[in-house]
Amino acid sequence: MYRPGVPCDDKGPGPAVANGEAGPGLAIHGTFMDAEPPRPVDDPRVYLAAERTYLAWVRTSLGLIGFGFVVARFGHALQMLESGEGMTIRPNPLVPPLGAAIVIFGVGVCVVAAMRHRAYVEDLRAGVSNPPLHLRTTLVLAAALATAGLAMAFLILTI
Repeated sequence: MYRPGVPCDDKGPGPAVANGEAGPGLAIHGTFMDAEPPRPVDDPRVYLAAERTYLAWVRTSLGLIGFGFVVARFGHALQMLESGEGMTIRPNPLVPPLGAAIVIFGVGVCVVAAMRHRAYVEDLRAGVSNPPLHLRTTLVLAAALATAGLAMAFLILTI
């Protein structure tokens, strides 16, 4: 049973309460004793979850790099089709730079993912049980992907 100012665990109040003493970090009548320094998070599942998230970001960056390569080579493939079938297809000069931009963006996503993962694991080792993550990176990623998608839709409609 919970009683304010009385430290206890699942077995009830400990012997320190019976003597009127408390260990480090335990509250007695609203005051705190000297707290222990923060310890690293002991649960390995937290580190494994952070690593899974990091690997998902790496997988996303590899997908972006591959997709950017395909987009960049799309113009070259159109030229090869044109020469083989006697068709006249005018390749859009914006396609290769767009593909290169997507490849560079994929590399940037990988670098940012590595930096965020490292900072998160360092915070866990420093004893922060749930380090704050800012949404800025994910919002920038979403905005850049939406912009690239709109640019590709425009290029598809103009070819």
